[in-house]
Amino acid sequence: MKKVLFPPSPLLPISHVIIFYNPNDDVSMVQEFVKRWANHKVMVSKLSRYFNYMDRYYILRMKLPCLKDVGFGCFRKIVYEKMKVKVRDAVIVLINQEREGDEIDRSLVKDVLEVFVEIGNENGKDKLDCYVDDFETAFLSDMVDYYTRKGSNEIKVAECFQREKDRIFHYLHSSTEKKLLKKVQSSGVPC
Repeated sequence: MKKVLFPPSPLLPISHVIIFYNPNDDVSMVQEFVKRWANHKVMVSKLSRYFNYMDRYYILRMKLPCLKDVGFGCFRKIVYEKMKVKVRDAVIVLINQEREGDEIDRSLVKDVLEVFVEIGNENGKDKLDCYVDDFETAFLSDMVDYYTRKGSNEIKVAECFQREKDRIFHYLHSSTEKKLLKKVQSSGVPC
């Protein structure tokens, strides 16, 4: 008969892991998302250090993914995939509020966009797939829609383009600049 050292524990239901938020408050949802990601990174980092020996020898020999990759993959599957659309839409709402002249928490927007970048950098590869596919494409499309709705009468071209470049400098990824310029030129946006 096999002895069990630790009794099996049921996994937490997904509802305990998914971010709890007020659907009427985008800022608190984005803050919670960023906080959960930061906590998860710390936890995975500490666990990776704790199980460093196992990662270097057993995992390598058995050709299994390391603990860090598994940990980040779990966050991606359990939290990120379920929340990415809501978070993206909330960030775009915040950016549109800034376009309208409201003050927003730029550091929060920068932090959440870094999550999109870091999630794509799984396995130590420098990829922007998640940022581009899950955020940037929608952002550029929304920018065109926003300035098309506003029309060329309200905003001067140079001023509009400078505002968008400022956004890139403050919180968007630098790779967005070329795509933004190309989108503006190809779509005929009055920006």
